[in-house]
Amino acid sequence: MDSYRNRLSYYSIVLQAVSDADMIFTNCFAGYPGSVHDARVLRNSTLALEVANHQNVLFPLQTYIIGDSAYPLHQWLMVPVKQHGPGPTQTQMTYNDVHASTRKVVERAFPLLRCRWRKLQFVDLDIPEDYPKLIIACCVLHNVCRIHDADDVDYFLGVDAVAVGAADPQDDGVQGDDEAVFFNPAAPAQLRRQQLIQYLST
Repeated sequence: MDSYRNRLSYYSIVLQAVSDADMIFTNCFAGYPGSVHDARVLRNSTLALEVANHQNVLFPLQTYIIGDSAYPLHQWLMVPVKQHGPGPTQTQMTYNDVHASTRKVVERAFPLLRCRWRKLQFVDLDIPEDYPKLIIACCVLHNVCRIHDADDVDYFLGVDAVAVGAADPQDDGVQGDDEAVFFNPAAPAQLRRQQLIQYLST
């Protein structure tokens, strides 16, 4: 049971979700205990399996997902530039700023989901195996609400209900060292991110 205790010391189940610009979830995966790292959840998720088999179909024309620094860098998953040595360059800082600004959408989607379906905060089902089903069902209903009541966000969140775009406690820009090794499997992904950084600096 302790595996469900997360880094904030309360029990939880991980929901990994991808959101579009309208806060509609396009991919959801739930069920791992709260103590499991986001990178491991991603590695074992249906999303990773689908990308492994159909990356060119899912991400045509150099499209990609924006993820926070808890995730590894992939050609289809752009994460912030992590700080090494003296710190990021000005162009890297611009990239990180744009990255964080874009990520605010999904950072609002999660509290909106919790505010709509407050049952998610205190799940008391008799069968633990049903927890992921409840979570995914709430995500589906969330999408239905977003499609039909697109102007009700302020009703649920309000101005002070959530710090929109607040920094992720884990997103301090110093975790990992995916850029410390020059020759590594992530090299094509690093090249793509560098192209984004250069584009944003022009």
